[in-house]
Amino acid sequence: MAFCAFYEINYPKYLCKGELHQQKEWTDDQTGKKINLLDRKTNIAISVIFKRGAIFLNDEKYPLYRELNYEDSYAEFTDTGFKGYKKQFGFLEQKVETEFKFNKYSNSLYTSSIAGGMMAYENNMGHDRVSIEFVGACERMFP
Repeated sequence: MAFCAFYEINYPKYLCKGELHQQKEWTDDQTGKKINLLDRKTNIAISVIFKRGAIFLNDEKYPLYRELNYEDSYAEFTDTGFKGYKKQFGFLEQKVETEFKFNKYSNSLYTSSIAGGMMAYENNMGHDRVSIEFVGACERMFP
């Protein structure tokens, strides 16, 4: 049990509660016309867990060793806390870029994700763009 308490002190967990803002826009490739498909705000919680060599946000891993995974995913400590970045590619030119910043002085978390790629809408081909932002206050969880 003493090892567990030592681990929790050195590798803390946080629960961040705040507002998530989601927007989705589609652009027709032929006409350039833009259509807003979604604009929603929701209250959610995000867990932040420190482990050896990585930071996890809701089970998404951000390695602390940037030189090993420079292009795709990393986390690093800053003067005010830590930050991270992740880039993922998927089917039909889908690309997702996520960044986060945690401020240890205000115990706040900011995350931003931008995704986009090819998408059909009402029998027309185009490209979609999804943006998601979260701003929340964090509380440290103790065992």
